[in-house]
Amino acid sequence: MALLQLLYLLLGVTVLGFNRTPGQLLVVITSACVLDVVLHRLIRGSWLFPLSAFITGLSLSLLVNYAHGLWLPLIPVFLAIGSKYLFSVDGRHVYNPSLFGIVASLVLANDMISVSPAYQWNGIPALGVFIATAAILLFGLRIRRSVLVVAFLGFFLACLGLRAWIMRHHIPPETLILGTLSAPAFYLFTFFMITDPATSPESRKGQVFMALVIVLVDFFLHIRETLSTLFYAAFVWYSLYGLWRLWESCRAPDKGPGERIKILAGGFRCHINWRERLRTVLALGLLAGAGLGMGRLWLMPMSQVDPGFVLVEIPAAQAGISTHPGQVLQQVDPRLRHVAKWLLSVGDAVAVADFDGDGWQDLFVTYPLKAPRDRAALYRNLGGFRFQRVPLPALDNYVQHPRTQGLPSGALWFDYDNDGDKDLLVLSGYGYPRLLANRLAETGEAGFEDVSQTQLGRPFTVSLTANVLDMDRDGWLDLYIGNAMPPYLSGYDRPTPFTIFDLPDPEYPGDRRALNVMPRSWHNADNGGRDLFFFNRRGRLEAADVDGLGLGETRWTLDIGAGDLNGDGWTDLYVANDFGPDSLYINRRGQRSLPAMESEAKAGRPQ
Repeated sequence: MALLQLLYLLLGVTVLGFNRTPGQLLVVITSACVLDVVLHRLIRGSWLFPLSAFITGLSLSLLVNYAHGLWLPLIPVFLAIGSKYLFSVDGRHVYNPSLFGIVASLVLANDMISVSPAYQWNGIPALGVFIATAAILLFGLRIRRSVLVVAFLGFFLACLGLRAWIMRHHIPPETLILGTLSAPAFYLFTFFMITDPATSPESRKGQVFMALVIVLVDFFLHIRETLSTLFYAAFVWYSLYGLWRLWESCRAPDKGPGERIKILAGGFRCHINWRERLRTVLALGLLAGAGLGMGRLWLMPMSQVDPGFVLVEIPAAQAGISTHPGQVLQQVDPRLRHVAKWLLSVGDAVAVADFDGDGWQDLFVTYPLKAPRDRAALYRNLGGFRFQRVPLPALDNYVQHPRTQGLPSGALWFDYDNDGDKDLLVLSGYGYPRLLANRLAETGEAGFEDVSQTQLGRPFTVSLTANVLDMDRDGWLDLYIGNAMPPYLSGYDRPTPFTIFDLPDPEYPGDRRALNVMPRSWHNADNGGRDLFFFNRRGRLEAADVDGLGLGETRWTLDIGAGDLNGDGWTDLYVANDFGPDSLYINRRGQRSLPAMESEAKAGRPQ
């Protein structure tokens, strides 16, 4: 088991792209072994070869995710190893150590520790099959937990199918089912964690009952919209099973003086080594106190820092910014209205620039779900945190007709024509973006002209983000627009724009092509929108071939960052994606942006 988990971990840091550093993983595994040896010596008076702790450290390295820093990984390790000694019955621990460390960290660590995301495994279904097959062949049959595994998988698949049926109108069933079953963490839980011989029943009936309890609790927690449900469900089982084991221990014959205590009036005697329990509490208390003290004084000092400024909230009414509710959700096509809140859950955005050259930063805001007049609003900064609404006639038609024009979903100020003033790009969800040229430099007075048709054409987008960079270093800002969702529906012979307000009618019985818009995976979705790139040819934006540039991925783009990441003088790109891994592109002298791993390998430098 140890060698198998070590193989998974090596694959994670070399191939699968785990977001934990080798230093963090070394800290987890080493500290687990050292802590187990120290506690066993202090509490039980003998030395221990820490093979069990080594496996626990490997499990925590695979299943736990945390923020940057070397001290956070120590928390689940301490909780996991400590639980072996604090919660035990007849010399056997009550909780699987890794599970206790995970659950306790989720509850106590204030969201600084979480379960490893499924997308860290790159969505490789074969990896789950490999884990399951190797576990069965190498040790699954020896520990006699086959009934437990089969029963758990049977009950779980039945409940998963029921959940998929309940959610069928909100998410494609195959997304929920395949997304769950393609996560190797699920198989690690199934074949490595709940099959722990020390914490699972030996009888077949007991194993079936254990599987049923875990699956039913998991189903209930899903109804309550809880995260990490399997781990919490297993924790509930171990707690109940531990109490039952304690009860059975109390009913057993006496084991000798000094190791029993009467409970209630029934005369039951629990075989608990109270001296060992006292040593356990003292040892764990001392270690925890030392760790907390070190964390407060050294790793995470609590001294007050004066930043030199104070932030004070300015009420919207005082600032002069106001909005009114709209009826957009009621205009969504009835076939998508049940998921309309999800599809339109983003798009409120703000862009800041001094558009009129008076030295004060002005605001442009987008509110897709508000009334038409408030969906795109420009506010001039009057000073004193007071703003004045500025009419934008160039957007009047746009904000009034979401069915045909789309909804404002973001904005970006940049000087596309190099005349010294700020022009405005208004992004669009389920419609067409707008580029407004600022005529301040030409006329001396700020005003906007819609140049979308001549500069952008009419690209249909479902966009939330854009950024600019001088990719080819010609002195003119190029434009990168990200698409979160696919702008066009798949499966049609002709290009069919995806607008949630007016889906195409079915062409035959059972035609669901218009509804095939949700992510195909929770952790590796590649059916999002293809992004757009425009080279700036001295004030004329020219659409580029994104495939030829190396930017042709179809992820669910949420945000775009630009900067010279490798110090070669050429601006690189970082693209944040939903439902899967982000993308990092290295600029190859304005000719092509290669994915970072590929480009660095070609350059002979490890990434």
